[in-house]
Amino acid sequence: MKIKTFVVGPIFTNCYLVWCEKTRQAIVIDPGFTNMEDGQPVLKAIKEKNIRVKYIVITHGHFDHTGGIRILKNITGAKVLVHEKDAEFLPEPWKGIKELINKDKQIPCLACGSLSLHLKIAEDNKKARVLCEDCGMHIEFFSSPSADKRIKDGEIIEFGDCKLEVIHTPGHSRGSISLYSAEEQVLFSGDTLFAGSIGRTDIFNSSYEEIMNSLKNKLMELPDNTVVYPGHGDATTIGRERKNNPFLV
Repeated sequence: MKIKTFVVGPIFTNCYLVWCEKTRQAIVIDPGFTNMEDGQPVLKAIKEKNIRVKYIVITHGHFDHTGGIRILKNITGAKVLVHEKDAEFLPEPWKGIKELINKDKQIPCLACGSLSLHLKIAEDNKKARVLCEDCGMHIEFFSSPSADKRIKDGEIIEFGDCKLEVIHTPGHSRGSISLYSAEEQVLFSGDTLFAGSIGRTDIFNSSYEEIMNSLKNKLMELPDNTVVYPGHGDATTIGRERKNNPFLV
């Protein structure tokens, strides 16, 4: 199993190109880029390495992990896989923010913490924009094609001679998943586990109790030498996080 990391999108998401060296079949995990220019390094690597992308796998339905699905699917024809509990967010990645606003709940700006965010959805319902009145931060959300398959805990994703097991790790979102290979000793943890931290649980459909259960009763059961590739930031290991992560020690 070969792995190449790309940092893409407005919140510096880790997008992973993972392929079988023998068959050249691959998956792309979390294409968070929002335009062709941002996604060009990923697309270039696919072409240069003569790789056929079989699946686009989404660790959870947040916009910073889904923005490039439409571009990547149009170019590669790959099938989109996402957990059944987050599938609803692909056509409307702004759905969580919209529902919170409709309930008159205040949402803090990611940049400055201000409670002055506004959501504007395009008339064609293909994109939306969040704008902070105080600091000017703005992020565009892009609608994605619906999932070709809704995956569940315990399923095996196969590409070439490689296999990744789906581990349902709710908490950051209801449908968050991690992808694990015991043979390769690697884990793609999405936004559940980071180097020295864990995913946010102060957002729509998140739960601190659930993420801690996912971490302690699922991910921390994996071997110490498992290399962790998170949704943001540097790679780490299960052993390192077991000893040093302030949320887990």
